[in-house]
Order: sequence, then structure tokens, then C-alpha cells
Amino acid sequence: MGLQHVDTSPYKAIVQAQTFGHLAPKPQTEYKGFILFTLTCFGETCIIEFIFDGLEASPWFNTDIIEYIGDYTDALPDDKDFGVYRFEGAYKKFKNGNHKFKGKVTEIPCGGKNI
Repeated sequence: MGLQHVDTSPYKAIVQAQTFGHLAPKPQTEYKGFILFTLTCFGETCIIEFIFDGLEASPWFNTDIIEYIGDYTDALPDDKDFGVYRFEGAYKKFKNGNHKFKGKVTEIPCGGKNI
């Protein structure tokens, strides 16, 4: 009789809420701010900095921001293999758990292949 796998997923949401619940985005509240992120030369995304008024880092916001910048960089042309970007706008979490980023992303010139 070896080790048995215990499915802890039912408890994850409970523990997450008890531990980080005070940091969770308030539903229906729009937070204004920015995200500075990069698409690395290895094809990975990396958040450099973000600031949203009244919003702290949390597991919920982390999941949403990673999804947003991943979707953005996935939609870039195939020959775009490096870049630094700044999202300026707002973030909102809905009661049903969905989220929305509304704003503009601009590329910050930084060299890349032009170096």
C-alpha cells in the first residue's frame, strides 16, 4: 500500500479566500492603473510593474493579469519575438468571477532587433 493521492482542490478556494480574501478585487469596482510587461526573446511574458489605485496583488488579480497579457502577446504577429508594453486603463472583476481590462496597450521602443 503506497502513498494515496488526496484531491485538495475543494479546499483550495476556501484556503485562498481565508488567507488572501482581504486582497480580493471588489466585484463591480473599476480600478484605474497600468501594467508594464514584456514579451521576452524566449517567448515568455513577464510583468515588470503594475499599479492600480486601491487594488493590491492577490491570487485573483494575478490570474486575470497573466491571462490578459498572455492573450495580448499570443495575438501579436508571428515575427514579433520581443517587446516591452504598457497597458493604461482600468480593470474590473464581476460578481460571476469574470473580469475585464479596458484600455490601451502601447509598445515602448527599446531596441530589440535594432540594436
